[in-house]
Amino acid sequence: MSTALIYTRAQPRALPYYTQFPKEPIPESAGGFVSIDQTVEVGDETLTTLLGTITKNVSKKGQDVLCAMHGSPEGLRIEIINRVGLEAAAMRLMLAVLEGRQEDPWVFKELRLDDKTGPAKWKPIKELIQKVRALELNRLDLRACQVGNDADTMYYLQQFFNCKVCCAPKAWDVFGQIDFGAATRDTETWKKWKKEHPRSATYGDANGVFAYEYKITGNMIDVAAMAETDEAAQAWVKRNLPPGNYKNGPIFYHALTPDKQRLIFAGDERYRSYLVEAKAGANAPKVIDPTKATIQ
Repeated sequence: MSTALIYTRAQPRALPYYTQFPKEPIPESAGGFVSIDQTVEVGDETLTTLLGTITKNVSKKGQDVLCAMHGSPEGLRIEIINRVGLEAAAMRLMLAVLEGRQEDPWVFKELRLDDKTGPAKWKPIKELIQKVRALELNRLDLRACQVGNDADTMYYLQQFFNCKVCCAPKAWDVFGQIDFGAATRDTETWKKWKKEHPRSATYGDANGVFAYEYKITGNMIDVAAMAETDEAAQAWVKRNLPPGNYKNGPIFYHALTPDKQRLIFAGDERYRSYLVEAKAGANAPKVIDPTKATIQ
């Protein structure tokens, strides 16, 4: 059983994407795909909401969870409390308490909590963390930009969530939409479109031609496309995206971009090479003493 948690503010197109393509590629060594059984929308970008959503939707131990959200090499862009994000330093601090190496009052100061409000704010967070850790998730697949770029971050995410495997990309993560309008074979329409998109890539066979061009400007990606037939669009989807149920209309896609110049679609075998895994039992990175970690 696998649950996909979609942060709709961060990745609004991830929800229709996983409806069309409910199989998420993972490294080949792990078995190829995680099949999405249910999708859940998440709006509030806080740790308590994430943990609470997991506990409400994961009923048994050893299940899989996928999260489509914002991230960075430092961690997940969700707030623990008082503008403290879920980054390696913060996870080290909380783990020191969860594992009994420090007492609760110690973490109040480290997480910028005062002595009066600290206990009331920390207690529900701690209880939710313990509930999620008790689930012993099999896989936690994070589809969040660049989280896989930092070994410390990956190690502590795996430890914090107590999953067997934590997986994340070492590239920017993109969910988008390709709307090619109505399929047409009209020569003049194609001639005009090709003139407006001189760098477009064209694919086709006896069933028709599909052409597309994308432009990446900063964090914005614009994709333009044309199709002679719905069958041509289906053929492009089959070649570039995971197994799914696409028939016609707008194509929702998932891709990684390591350099903000090229898109590596989720059906491309190279996609898997940009996924990083942290596994239970791995040695800890050479970092500072977790009992002396500080929030920057």
